Amino acid sequence: MTNQSTFKEPKEMDFLDIFGQLNDPRIDRKKLHPMPEILLLTLCAVICGAESWDGIEMFGQSKLDFLRQYLPYENGIPSDDTLRRFFRAIDTTQFQRLFVAWIRAWLSPEVAGKVVAIGSKTLRGSHDGEQSPIH
Repeated sequence: MTNQSTFKEPKEMDFLDIFGQLNDPRIDRKKLHPMPEILLLTLCAVICGAESWDGIEMFGQSKLDFLRQYLPYENGIPSDDTLRRFFRAIDTTQFQRLFVAWIRAWLSPEVAGKVVAIGSKTLRGSHDGEQSPIH
């Protein structure tokens, strides 16, 4: 596992292509849920209003058929504990770079270079001990 990777600016706005560049810090033999499944579940759940790891898990349980249109989810939905451990372990600087690239891919030429107001949130329940909350 390396924390330094070559960053490639994608030409399209495909979420999984962009975030597929994220280094997965987990040990291979312990990966019950592939990283793209965790990321897609989290994105969909947060867009739909999930505000905690439990909320993301519950969203996934209720929308499993929908999510399986895009990825297999052979082992079902990851637990709230799995989600928490995964996001605690990832390289947040790399995640932020990829997130910005994904958002930039959405920007049309009319909005590029202009200020676009996007409401910011802190994921409730993501603060854990000395670990800062996810914004």
